[in-house]
Amino acid sequence: MEARKFLSNCYKDCCRICLLKLPKTVLLYNIFEDHLRERILDFSFINLLEGRDLPKFICQKCIKKLDAAEEFKQQIEITENILKQHKKTKKRKPYPRL
Repeated sequence: MEARKFLSNCYKDCCRICLLKLPKTVLLYNIFEDHLRERILDFSFINLLEGRDLPKFICQKCIKKLDAAEEFKQQIEITENILKQHKKTKKRKPYPRL
């Protein structure tokens, strides 16, 4: 029952991702604007649905985590492409026999 009460009071000023209740002085961003929802979906494969009784904001701390996660994913993709290219090149040019 406590969780239900907390969530019903959380709608307007809680982060949808971490559920932290934030003071009104902290800037919150609407998940359903500026492609935030799509960014979260691309990384987490979780489709956040807009609902009357669900928080629709994300805090700056969670946005920074999302940015870091996206950078990490890009790093993995870049490295993987470099390694694949290297492997293709290596197959084409065999090492000389000794």
